[in-house]
Amino acid sequence: KSKTRRLISTASLLVAASISAFLVLSILVYSNDHKEEDKSQVSTIVRKADKGQKYSIVLADGTKVKLNSESTLMFPEKFTGNTREVELVGEAFFEVTRDTKKPFIVKTKKLTTEVLGTSFNIHAFEKKKSTVTVVTGKVKVSLNQYDKLDQESILLLPEEQGYINLISNKLTKSNVELDKVI
Repeated sequence: KSKTRRLISTASLLVAASISAFLVLSILVYSNDHKEEDKSQVSTIVRKADKGQKYSIVLADGTKVKLNSESTLMFPEKFTGNTREVELVGEAFFEVTRDTKKPFIVKTKKLTTEVLGTSFNIHAFEKKKSTVTVVTGKVKVSLNQYDKLDQESILLLPEEQGYINLISNKLTKSNVELDKVI
């Protein structure tokens, strides 16, 4: 009888251990799946400066943004993936925290500006000429032409400004005096 009880006890322990292991593995798989979902569900923050207002914003990566009057900036509460992307309507001055592995990208209606770490101003109001002016570092500016595979782009250095030539609809760059433009 004692041999049978030991076999039953051993079998019961093995069944209990198997069930416990299954439950622990299930919980681990479930929590990992939900962590992945949480990463993809990053909230978008919208900051709008009404007429006469200006905002200073510090993004999750430490980038500083000075949002000008009648302008809107949309950005994620934290940056995920291989880039740091924001959207701008209006005007803002950016002091981008350097990160060579994650380029900082500012999208406006007509232009995309890509940087690694620099300071620059973007002026992109709806019915006015869009410009990008570099104070420090360098930026790459591209036209947002979704119907073209080979997008035109220019590289801007300090004291240079890129803009869309309204006659040719091409990107143009020129030297500028920063104190008159910024």
